[in-house]
Amino acid sequence: MPPHGPPRGLKKLRGKPDVYQLTDDLPGWNMDGSSTDKLASGSWIKHWEEKSQLPRWRCAYKDCDKPGEHGGHVWIRGHSSRANGVWIVPICKSCNYCENLNRRQCVDGNHSEIRKGAVVVRTEYTGDMATAERRFAESADAYDDGDDEGYESEAYSEMDWDGYDNDEDDDDTDDDDEDDDETDDEFSRGNFYSSEWGSAKKPRGRQCSGCGADISNKPPNHHKCLSCFSGGSASAKKPRGRQCSGCGADISNKPPNHHKCLSCFSGGSASAKKPRGRQCSGCGADISNKPPNHHKCLSCFSGGSASAKKPRGRQCSGCGADISKAPPHHFACRACYS
Repeated sequence: MPPHGPPRGLKKLRGKPDVYQLTDDLPGWNMDGSSTDKLASGSWIKHWEEKSQLPRWRCAYKDCDKPGEHGGHVWIRGHSSRANGVWIVPICKSCNYCENLNRRQCVDGNHSEIRKGAVVVRTEYTGDMATAERRFAESADAYDDGDDEGYESEAYSEMDWDGYDNDEDDDDTDDDDEDDDETDDEFSRGNFYSSEWGSAKKPRGRQCSGCGADISNKPPNHHKCLSCFSGGSASAKKPRGRQCSGCGADISNKPPNHHKCLSCFSGGSASAKKPRGRQCSGCGADISNKPPNHHKCLSCFSGGSASAKKPRGRQCSGCGADISKAPPHHFACRACYS
């Protein structure tokens, strides 16, 4: 172990292997070559949740308050090396973007910072990370200046991570132990957001990745509220029931095999609907109040006006011949039928 003890700024959480909490704001940047580091199943943010046993919250970068929906590979200066790995940190989509210049290593030392109170999970430093081309926010001429700005930390690689605990301070041991216990209690109660991440408290549960609304009561695999998921505001929601494929009208009360409202199905608007009752086969007049065996109104049946009545028997729909003696379901005489 280095003669001055372990680097300051990280505290190992009890009972959670490879899980640490930042006790100070620490310089950090996105790790080059991490895009090939894939899990056999699941995502890195899920891995972070399982290891930390905590819900994701906001982006861990100090100057960003967007929802931390991605598990990003981050190099934390003074706490990363080939031997001891890099860190999975909950960050937002834009901060996890490889072309985001604000999240690259900066040659003038003015790096982004991971906020105090953030929880990070240690992971392997892969071969692709070791050989990847280093991308800087500015010219790379100042790289490899011999200090701890680069991707190597020889002193840090000698540390025993399994025994790394901030309890081993040279001075004020009792005060630090008390602070450590207090911090652990905060994490066990899930209160670390409010105690370590500022006085402006936000909802401690999960937030919608679209609008930031609290979705703590939603299933774990839900990352958006209903409004954002459906692509519109809650006030502009369409009926949740089944809709007519023609005009969008609600047809929730129709049989399951109906996909259109009556108006669209019949080929006209609702206002132009024809009478639903039986109609005269001659002129279309409503004959719903007529006996069931009547298929024409009196005017059409008599061949003229009601005053010029012809025999009241049934007539052939073709030539008008009397077919009263034919069966009720016959509408044409034998000559017209054949």
